[in-house]
Amino acid sequence: MRIRWANYSKALILPTLVLALIFAVACGSSAVPQEPRVVEKEVIKEVEVVKEVIKEVEVEKEVIKEVIKEVIVTPTPMPLIKGKTVLTPLNPKWVATGKYQPMVLEIVGRARIGQWDVQHCASLFSCMIGSGPMFNGLVTYNPVDTAEVTGDLAESWEISPDGATYTFKLADANWHDGRPVTAEDIQFNFDRITDPDEVRSRTSALQTFYERGTAKVIDDRTLEVPLKFPAATFLPFLAVDYYVMYAKHAVDGLSQEDANCCPENLLGSGPWKLKNWDRGTIREYERNTDYFKPDRPFFDGLNFNVIRDVNRIYAALQVEQAYITDGPWASTYRGEDIFRIQEETEGRLRAGLLRGGSGTAWVLHQNQPPFDDARVRRAFFLGLDRQNIVDIVYCTDEYGCFASQGTYFPVGTVPNELDMADVPGYRYVDGVKDPRDMAEAKRLLAEAGYPDGFEIDMNTGNSATSVKVAEVASEQMRRDFNIDMTLKPVDTATYHVHTREGTSPITLIGGIGLLIRDPADVLNQIFALGIEKNPDDWTNPEFEKLALAQAQALKMDERKSLFNDMANNLRADNPHWVPNTWVDQGALMDYRITNFHAPTSIQHLHKWEHFWWDPDAVCPDGNACTSKTK
Repeated sequence: MRIRWANYSKALILPTLVLALIFAVACGSSAVPQEPRVVEKEVIKEVEVVKEVIKEVEVEKEVIKEVIKEVIVTPTPMPLIKGKTVLTPLNPKWVATGKYQPMVLEIVGRARIGQWDVQHCASLFSCMIGSGPMFNGLVTYNPVDTAEVTGDLAESWEISPDGATYTFKLADANWHDGRPVTAEDIQFNFDRITDPDEVRSRTSALQTFYERGTAKVIDDRTLEVPLKFPAATFLPFLAVDYYVMYAKHAVDGLSQEDANCCPENLLGSGPWKLKNWDRGTIREYERNTDYFKPDRPFFDGLNFNVIRDVNRIYAALQVEQAYITDGPWASTYRGEDIFRIQEETEGRLRAGLLRGGSGTAWVLHQNQPPFDDARVRRAFFLGLDRQNIVDIVYCTDEYGCFASQGTYFPVGTVPNELDMADVPGYRYVDGVKDPRDMAEAKRLLAEAGYPDGFEIDMNTGNSATSVKVAEVASEQMRRDFNIDMTLKPVDTATYHVHTREGTSPITLIGGIGLLIRDPADVLNQIFALGIEKNPDDWTNPEFEKLALAQAQALKMDERKSLFNDMANNLRADNPHWVPNTWVDQGALMDYRITNFHAPTSIQHLHKWEHFWWDPDAVCPDGNACTSKTK
């Protein structure tokens, strides 16, 4: 057996410390650089770099390649941009190497769109994948250097000497109806995103930095945005794809229902226009011939083919009815499947993997029994056997494991979560849950009035992996605590509604989907108020104080210390959120798809504007890449 691992080196990078995507703040001169990165001095950050070490072993005249993933901590310089103007090239050098093809790219996956307003929604698959191609943000992640923030609708921005005011200069762009994009449009979007009366599931972080109504239009193409304080994570969050910009003249006054229901109501400026769609079968996009970025996109159109069964998705890719998965990265596409298919197609379909980019967890609805009792929440936290779920659902004999035990913050980012062996709820003795944790969980349940367990319904999505996770956890709870959880799997859109409304006392969150690889994203997605993953608005005063302090902190060591304190606070206070697993995310794409680099998060780069089809591409790794369209 020959195992060939993903060719995307960036896809195997594990960014483990809190500033992997952050632009820190320091004083500097007023020189204007010509490249998007501005470096005043080097500040060291630590990242884990995964290196493949190949060793060959002869076994009965058959060569077996064993892949050893060696983790190395290396220093990396970070850009410091206080008091600077940052220019971003409208036409970066890589565009000239692109190959326009008069073809419609066929894409396949499970995304069935239930909502279209990405400023509002919480889901990549029921919202962002459908809307993303039609819009631009103000800034975005560089599609080639995917950890770097670059301009999108902004061609430049200036940061004031105190780091608290950003002045954005807009590119000469048009909305899809031909009207120009103006600073007034961008001002409208900043205020719409921070509307306190609306749900902003993925964009709520902006409220931390920006006071609604304070952005100032300087002229048609210049907007001044004051921040509440200099912030390390302002630009990294603003560059996430959920922070799209809408045309004010189309969206102003729309109800949330009208914004979610109908894509024609949300006018964008992006590389693609929606041509036709049916929620359960297909979405067709055509090229925006008036796109403000020269020579992009590189296709005439995109077709997203919706298939619910993941095995049929794989089959469509193998017989070349489609050429790439729709995320393209998602936990749906499991590691063992994508590497097997890469082998079976002799390298024609390339496997990509993002380590630990998503996760599963439990929302315990605190306004309903039995989880309105903190003792029951604590018992569930202590009694859950996370490693058992990892072993059964995510581990294989042939390819290894594609998940790890869940912690409150992204894997490897908070120091006191690096070693959980002695933390209650994570302790094991000879591979079995520590008897002390199990005894304490039973004691708490009895004290809360449930010595004989209880019966509840569980809300979950209907993907195969989510159902399997739910089944394994349900069996644990039934066996160990006589807790009988009846699974209620539903489609993705309905699952999100049930989560917000608390239809069941417990919800399995089947995918967290990190926005940025920083623990601050957990605060944005899970512990902010008025969001889907915190449906009962859990909080406590000490935690709020720590969360605000980390947003204002600019030094790496200070932020680490604050997140350590937050992790301790969460372990002691039994919140609504119970971590379950961190999960790897896979992708499959034809080797002729070129310039599609793995992002640092599945929530980035959904405009599909930067890659092309190269009919002359050479099959990677000396494989055959057998293809009927070669």
